Amino acid sequence: MAPRSVPAGNRGHECEALAIEFGDGGKTERIEVTAGEVDWSEPSDRPHRAVNIGKQAYEEITVFFLDRPDAVPQPSDEPA
Repeated sequence: MAPRSVPAGNRGHECEALAIEFGDGGKTERIEVTAGEVDWSEPSDRPHRAVNIGKQAYEEITVFFLDRPDAVPQPSDEPA
């Protein structure tokens, strides 16, 4: 997950950001975000969480495209 550039219309304005923390203890990544941003993220095998390090609260909506009706959208690493 590479940091994204700030859209031209938002340069000069304070950006909000997320810290991506990895469960394996890897280096935390900072990702700048803007209100109304839409993005596509490829799945990752590394467990992680996003921590809001900006000043504004935000909501994230995640959409999973499943290949069959019984598919699990977010499988767990823990044994069943």
